[in-house]
Amino acid sequence: IQSRGYVSRFNFKGADQQKFVGQLSGGERNRVHLAKLLRRGANVLLLDEP
Repeated sequence: IQSRGYVSRFNFKGADQQKFVGQLSGGERNRVHLAKLLRRGANVLLLDEP
């Protein structure tokens, strides 16, 4: 799978794909972390507060 295509699934488009992680917002960093976990095939349980 192409890395640009993969990160675009997490709503990283254009210039956002070229940024360093330190330049991303907290929510964007969370999406990067989630993308990395899912890429490795980790089991993930997502919960939302009621």
